[in-house]
Amino acid sequence: MESGREADESPLEAVLRARLEDLVPGASVAGVAGAGVVDVVAVQWHGANFVTLTYRDSYGGTAQAVLGRDHEPRLQLGTSGRTHVPRQSEGPNMIVLGVVLLVVGLIVKIPILVTIGLIIAVLGAALFVLGSMGRAVGGRRHYW
Repeated sequence: MESGREADESPLEAVLRARLEDLVPGASVAGVAGAGVVDVVAVQWHGANFVTLTYRDSYGGTAQAVLGRDHEPRLQLGTSGRTHVPRQSEGPNMIVLGVVLLVVGLIVKIPILVTIGLIIAVLGAALFVLGSMGRAVGGRRHYW
């Protein structure tokens, strides 16, 4: 028999309701702290029924909460506006810009464009490689 909460929810609410397995870094979820949406920073499992959730609130502060299976009915997947899922085509934009500036600088013989293009291409490649490995640089996991 269904509980009163499950019987009253719409199909959309049932889809948006989160399970502990849905709490992964980068996800946005409501029902963890107050009425706001938080961004998941890290999740540490304790057995199969509890997690320690490290999250960032809308003010940028971080906190932790221990959540169990009994918290699942209150959790809802959401979007915070700060969460950005990069598209595959966005990755090389900085590298392409650097190469274009480098080539234009060489053709037009403007040394400052060559220098700027080289710097942007090298920085873009370094950030792309580090971001692809899932390594956070300067507090950001992705720069593209």
